[in-house]
Amino acid sequence: MVGNTLSDMQFGRGIGAKTIFLPTTRPEVNINDACIDGVYPSLITLAQTLAIQ
Repeated sequence: MVGNTLSDMQFGRGIGAKTIFLPTTRPEVNINDACIDGVYPSLITLAQTLAIQ
């Protein structure tokens, strides 16, 4: 699950998905929240990382 709110991350957890947080529009969110599995600075950075793998 990729999202930019903690509710997105909670939804992802609820469905058993790995959660990726993008702080692009929510820099105030604590990125150490237990619902967040990974953090990327932007969607393009996440896409580039996945393309390399």
